[in-house]
Amino acid sequence: MTRFLVALLAYAAPLTAPAQPPGEPLKLERTLRLVGPGVPTLKHELLPPSRDRSPGNAALGYLRAATLTPEPPRDPLARRKLQDRVDAWDGLPDDQLPLAEVAEYLKPYRPMFRALDDAARMAGCDWQYRGGGGAEEVAVSTNLVQGRREATRLLKHRVRLDLAEGRTTDALRTLQTGLQHARHVGEAGSAIDLLVADAIAVTMIAQAEHLTTRPGAPNLYWALATLPHPFIDPRPSLDGELRQTLAFLPQLAALEAGPVSEAVASKAFRDHMKLLGGADPGAAGGLDDPLAQVAQSVGLTLLAPAARDELAARGWARADLDTMPPAQAVLVRAASIYRELWDDQAALFYLPYPKAAVEIEALKAKSARALKDHPSDPTLRVFLLVLPTVTKVHDAHTRVERRLALFQACEAVRLHAATHGGRLPATLAEVTLPVPNDPVTAKPFAYEVTPAGYRLDAPPPAGQTSHTGNAIALAVTVQR
Repeated sequence: MTRFLVALLAYAAPLTAPAQPPGEPLKLERTLRLVGPGVPTLKHELLPPSRDRSPGNAALGYLRAATLTPEPPRDPLARRKLQDRVDAWDGLPDDQLPLAEVAEYLKPYRPMFRALDDAARMAGCDWQYRGGGGAEEVAVSTNLVQGRREATRLLKHRVRLDLAEGRTTDALRTLQTGLQHARHVGEAGSAIDLLVADAIAVTMIAQAEHLTTRPGAPNLYWALATLPHPFIDPRPSLDGELRQTLAFLPQLAALEAGPVSEAVASKAFRDHMKLLGGADPGAAGGLDDPLAQVAQSVGLTLLAPAARDELAARGWARADLDTMPPAQAVLVRAASIYRELWDDQAALFYLPYPKAAVEIEALKAKSARALKDHPSDPTLRVFLLVLPTVTKVHDAHTRVERRLALFQACEAVRLHAATHGGRLPATLAEVTLPVPNDPVTAKPFAYEVTPAGYRLDAPPPAGQTSHTGNAIALAVTVQR
């Protein structure tokens, strides 16, 4: 469990906590041209259309793409110089991008790109994540993270090259691949995967936004309007994370089925504690020492009466509880409390953000009370360490939905102006197509016509100081 938490928290931090100078929202600037509809409404899509899907398991396709990724230079200095050169491209405007150099850099990755494109267009994605693998399964998931980040970085460069060379259709296809990849990664079965999926999505959304600044770029209002909501389904990863945590109680199903013997319950508790400490249940250790077992028995006996009472309040039959060994009662209670708190937290992903924000604070208080009321329960104390990380996942998930809504609002204004003689609407209420509200405030985005074009602002949630993680200021320059 220790390794599990270290891995989870290590990967949560860089993906969910962007630089946050106080008072500074995320500042975006965009120069847009007013291009009328001119094409069928759904000619352009941001996910692979169903007509392009083929049979197969996308997870295997993504793993194949990883094996086709060329190895970086072995010499550390050469590898560093190459990375610095590639990183420098991110800060260059399109007209300064060294196109021949970028094309040459991407050439060895063509087989990997083909595998990614094919995988994103497969009918389903089954990562075959079943939970129960303990820290080892978490390690596999975290080892895949770097490959997913690398694939996203390369797709971003391919979009920029496509656009710079005027291949809008190719750029849209690459965006479809990247955005579908994000959705598939989000189904992989852990909070880490959901965090990575949100980060991939934001990167590819930024590239789609960039596409709309190019000469002759199509309007993507309908492409955005037809995306699923939420864009990434959080349930597979949330359910997988719950299974992963409860896998540190491998005998839980038997313990919850009814009273077991003292010997079975005591062994279940020792195996559980070994897993929390990162050891295999079959490994000999201090917990197997007779004196340690006596101390364990005394401690559990003291905790058992309150555990039985709480389980009775949760609907367990008192007759079963009276014959339940102390170790069993304590473990089952911990799992029951944790599962309830986890379900409460998972439900937040399906509430409007203003309501979810209130419930998050209530859940924090509920979790704190659970820790205060059970100071000697080692299982509950360790399990509850996971809950704050999922709150970070909720924040990252909300940022994706907000970025998409702001993007669609921007395209709605652009489409309105293009079909009204170049006249910008005075207010968002004038826009003839539905304009999504800000998911964070549940109100319309702040909108203002400026001498150069217009502004759209997404303010921080009530009571929060503005920073790049909770506020967006979009300045749009309109070229007619």
